Amino acid sequence: MKIIVLLAMSTPFLIPAYGQSAETYNNRGINYGKTGQYQKAIECFSKAIVLDPKFREAYVNRALANKKSGQYLNDIRDCTVAIKLNPYNSKQYYERAWAYGKLSQHKQEIEDYSMCIKLDPQNENAYNNRGIAHAILKQYSEANTDFSRAIQLNPKCAEIYRNRARVYKRLNYLVQAKQDFQQAQRLEKTYDKAQR
Repeated sequence: MKIIVLLAMSTPFLIPAYGQSAETYNNRGINYGKTGQYQKAIECFSKAIVLDPKFREAYVNRALANKKSGQYLNDIRDCTVAIKLNPYNSKQYYERAWAYGKLSQHKQEIEDYSMCIKLDPQNENAYNNRGIAHAILKQYSEANTDFSRAIQLNPKCAEIYRNRARVYKRLNYLVQAKQDFQQAQRLEKTYDKAQR
């Protein structure tokens, strides 16, 4: 009995209030997250998970709060559980890949972006980010392929052209690199004019 009481006293945020539902805690956590109170959000999502360990949305939301607060290992852990609960949702693979990238675990990052792309072949951000991971690992040909596909999906994104230009430069394709840098500049000027 004393052990249980001591455990409860040392982790009070994990013990949900009587009569509260997992959905209530999840919604409360979402509201805390919207106001930037990520630790309180994490506590609410954790309470929702205690009440319903198969509540995928609570894991997803806690992963996002962990991401926002820089807790990337916890982000990975929650995404992994969410993937086990629904392995066909591309967003969790994308989020986990992003966290792997923040931790410089680029092989795992590439694997998860690949799974995200398999489930959502129109996700230009997944192609772009996987291209960046390939470039970090000096896999320039694979990076070039990913950036080119991302440009096909979104030809108005200056960042992707800039990324591909850097890879072209590494591959010693200097004419193509110059063309992509120029296209990135044109797109940025167009964007700047539209913002005025």
